[in-house]
Amino acid sequence: MAARGPSANAKRRRFAEEYAKDFNATQAAIRAGYSRKSAKVCGSRLLTFADVRDHLAQIVAKASRSNEITVERTMREIASVAYGDVGALFDEAGNLKPIQQMDVDARAMIAGVEHEEIFGPSEGEGEPRRVLGMVRKVRLRDKLKGLDQCMSILAMHKSVNPLAASGLNLHIYPSTYKRPK
Repeated sequence: MAARGPSANAKRRRFAEEYAKDFNATQAAIRAGYSRKSAKVCGSRLLTFADVRDHLAQIVAKASRSNEITVERTMREIASVAYGDVGALFDEAGNLKPIQQMDVDARAMIAGVEHEEIFGPSEGEGEPRRVLGMVRKVRLRDKLKGLDQCMSILAMHKSVNPLAASGLNLHIYPSTYKRPK
């Protein structure tokens, strides 16, 4: 990385492009042509360069626009999982609604659906078996994870330094501790 010619700049741009693929600095450095031996250190160091960060930001912004990834859309999806009401998946009789009848927020809560037909015996030899019913298993997304993500967005995970906090400071000493007089 000592050379500063056009090839060094091209190599750093290539690193940014490779890094945007999987956000693995070591592998991106290797794919960009840096030595395997020094790839871990190199990748970490390359991420500190302003031109690399700027090029990476352009790549991510372009991908976000082309895939319609927005802060609003992402937050709306997280909120659908975090605040979704499982009751929205069912009709008044307690039956699972067909997916087409669920609203967007209800569908966002669903991680997967399995359908299984239950068959009875056939009516006679050579006849098809009768379908007795169907079991649908609905797997929901992790509501607590959605709430945790909302808390992160709202900065509710801030840890408070007790020395910086105003108010009561509590000191707990072991019972064998002799306080100075």
